[in-house]
Formats: sequence, structure tokens, C-alpha cells
Amino acid sequence: MLAMTFESFRYPLPVIFMIPISFIGLFLVFGLTDFAFDQGGFAAFVMLSGIVVDAGIYLVTTYQALRQAQVDA
Repeated sequence: MLAMTFESFRYPLPVIFMIPISFIGLFLVFGLTDFAFDQGGFAAFVMLSGIVVDAGIYLVTTYQALRQAQVDA
């Protein structure tokens, strides 16, 4: 879906690679704070994935717009 949206196979890669990196942070938080990893942990995975993908799409779109403005100038 992202490849079709961005019309490139290169731009979706940073968005895809950001998801496992965010999971590392989630594991660290659960490990360091002694919270029980139950249904709330799984919900956190789902919500974090959505937030990271949305932020990644925003970053890539902004990058494309800035790059296009630089080319046009």
C-alpha cells in the first residue's frame, strides 16, 4: 500500500523499519518498570504500530515535499 501511495519502492522502507525499532522501546519500558505484559501489552503493540506508521508516512511525505520544493527552486 505504501509503495502505491509513494509511487516508489524506496520510500516505504524507512516506515517499515521504524516499527521493530519502536518495539525495542516498548520491550524496554515493560522490562524496566516491571509491568505485567498482558492484554494491555498487546494493545500497546497495536497502537504503537499505528502511531509509528502514521508518523513515518508524515515524515516521508514532508521529505518528498521539501525535496520537490528544492528541485523547483
